[in-house]
Amino acid sequence: MLSEGEAERLRTAAEEVAWLCGRGYVPAAAASFVAEQRLLSVRERSILDASARADAHHRHHIARELDAEDVAKKPLRVDVSSLVDTVAAAIAASEGAAILLFESTAGIVFAPGLASSTVTPHVAGAVERIARAVIGLRPSAVRIVYENTNAGRADALARALKKRPSLSLTSDEVSNVPARLNEAVFVASAAPEVLDRCGTWINLAAPLVRELGVIPLRIG
Repeated sequence: MLSEGEAERLRTAAEEVAWLCGRGYVPAAAASFVAEQRLLSVRERSILDASARADAHHRHHIARELDAEDVAKKPLRVDVSSLVDTVAAAIAASEGAAILLFESTAGIVFAPGLASSTVTPHVAGAVERIARAVIGLRPSAVRIVYENTNAGRADALARALKKRPSLSLTSDEVSNVPARLNEAVFVASAAPEVLDRCGTWINLAAPLVRELGVIPLRIG
């Protein structure tokens, strides 16, 4: 979890990166410049760089984003890890934790640099919210895609989704989620590296974050 000082330094740095990007600077270069000027720590630079990379391909993300109604009666692929991390971080932030969530120009909401201990207490709550949102999209089927380290989250989401018995549900353990979802369509994810590669995606995380009253810091 970030200290108050780290959160404030990153908030200021991200605002400056956003200002530079709005004037044509490449996000990674802007982040590097601001980090140097602000004398950010290694950890802070890593988080700022992650936020800049998330915004680097925002035009690609915008062009491939689907509306909620586009998913109805279509098979949905769910990147469970990125969604749970993001929503769990938002729950923690809504309860006063010093967590800084970012939002890219394309509306991707994410919280880089999280320690697992920060989000673990809120995983169950995040899973319930995600399951409710997925069911609300009325997909014809759901495929939960996850890596071995996130098997517990995948199982929890599967159990929550079974509250809709008519929903066709499968789970797919893979060695690399972004690679498996390369060019895939109807993807629910909050991971920029997934959205860089998938064919189409639905922004499931952002509405859930705002539902919690958390306002991410816009970086683009």
